[in-house]
Amino acid sequence: MPRKSTKVQAKSSFCQRAKIALIQRGLSVTELSAQIGRPRSSVSKAINQNRFPLIREQIEGALHL
Repeated sequence: MPRKSTKVQAKSSFCQRAKIALIQRGLSVTELSAQIGRPRSSVSKAINQNRFPLIREQIEGALHL
């Protein structure tokens, strides 16, 4: 079985950590986007698609990852 690339593992790790933190805090992506002042669609893409590195940093800060 082929191994996943490091980039995919890093994305998956961030995605998992962010989603777990959202659940633990009882937040939705919409609420998080309002909290950091970014569009909901951009926040969702930053979490799920490894896009928008600056928004990812804001998410990490807001969720204390």
